[in-house]
Amino acid sequence: MDDKITAAAVEGRLMGFIRTHHATMRRYFHSIGMFNGHPHMLFHLRRRPGMTQKELAAAMDISPASVAVSVKRLEAAGLVRREKQGRESRLHLTAEGEAMDAACARGRDFMIAHVYNGLTDGELATLDKLLTKMTANLQNTCAAMEETT
Repeated sequence: MDDKITAAAVEGRLMGFIRTHHATMRRYFHSIGMFNGHPHMLFHLRRRPGMTQKELAAAMDISPASVAVSVKRLEAAGLVRREKQGRESRLHLTAEGEAMDAACARGRDFMIAHVYNGLTDGELATLDKLLTKMTANLQNTCAAMEETT
């Protein structure tokens, strides 16, 4: 009997991990009153206060229309405020937004501590090296697909 693991089997396990990770984080974020994608927006606005919606969309690699909807929700929740600077509106976290971002960070930190629990420094280094290589392969695949279309 051949016990060799296949790339397809690893892909299936990786996809299962990603789905479970996403579902777990979604549950946590929903428990603190956040919608999908909003914690990532708060993270970007904390790192770069005063971004425009267009800059935020580019940083998150999502459509400006999606950002507009989410920013309206975050404003309504009192987490984000706009500041007019000339013809542009700049986005800033409110005090409540900063507190929510901190709560999101605690959730991410908790998840990281538990997901990587028990992995040695060597295992983490190997995982990092493999993921870096896989990401490069995926980027090359995207580029090759764009060339054929």
